[in-house]
Amino acid sequence: IGSLMQMSSLQMQMLARGYFVYELTHSPSLLGVVMAASAVPALFVGLFAGVLADRIEKKKIIQFTQIVSMLLAGSVATLIVTGAIRWEYLLLASIIQGAVMPAMMPSRQAIVPQLVGRERIMNAVALNSMVMSLSNLFAPVTVGWLIANIGIGRAYYIIAAINIGALFF
Repeated sequence: IGSLMQMSSLQMQMLARGYFVYELTHSPSLLGVVMAASAVPALFVGLFAGVLADRIEKKKIIQFTQIVSMLLAGSVATLIVTGAIRWEYLLLASIIQGAVMPAMMPSRQAIVPQLVGRERIMNAVALNSMVMSLSNLFAPVTVGWLIANIGIGRAYYIIAAINIGALFF
């Protein structure tokens, strides 16, 4: 459940960020810059993420990244609702998200054997794969519906709430 919520919130934030950058700027170039900005820190953090997962308690890494993700979504929501949002803030959110997500993924994958034991590892891997596919399928549809029906700011608050739920699970 935690993985489903985390992956869904990530997918929702990516789609909402792209949509809103374009709505703010009407610039395909800035849309591309903001969406690609997460890749730069991901390249560097990804190099060390496995080592971090081996040396730091995996649960703490997962919790830290969930908190950062929740704070990002909540901050963006508040900036949108108060009218203080600028595309540069979305760029910064993309960079931060690109730095924390690669740190979380190896920890999430490495914690699975600790949670389920050797005898259930294949089932857990299959379930994890299904969770990723479900989030890829339903999260963009859900956030699109939320944006259309309650607005982008409130949609971001729901994304923040989903991150809180993922933190608890």
